[in-house]
Amino acid sequence: MEYYEDLGIRNLVFASGERFPLIAASDTGVPDFEITFYVLTQLRSRNLSTSTITVASRAIMFGLQLLAQMRVDLQERIYNGRLLETGELERLVDGFSWPYEYPMPKGRGSSIEFPPYFPGAKLAL
Repeated sequence: MEYYEDLGIRNLVFASGERFPLIAASDTGVPDFEITFYVLTQLRSRNLSTSTITVASRAIMFGLQLLAQMRVDLQERIYNGRLLETGELERLVDGFSWPYEYPMPKGRGSSIEFPPYFPGAKLAL
């Protein structure tokens, strides 16, 4: 749960020039499997633009951060077949109505090489 408090968006750049936003741990850069799987199968498969996928990814990330602050473990709830309670949903909706600014990533304009299982890809910061 505390893991979700420290997430960030990283742009994966493929050799073809295609960009793909990843929600990853800020300290390690390791992407979250379930979120990446959802974005790939539900958003990218519909041929949405990179900007649209980035906006949706930021909303997912922000929602998970709000839930973490509320001490709600969403994965545990899903695995146990439980949903959010009414009060939790109301707090989540209220959280999305707050003005929120995303901090600029450190090292903007630079890139790092991505692990070898994504040949030719790099992370653009």
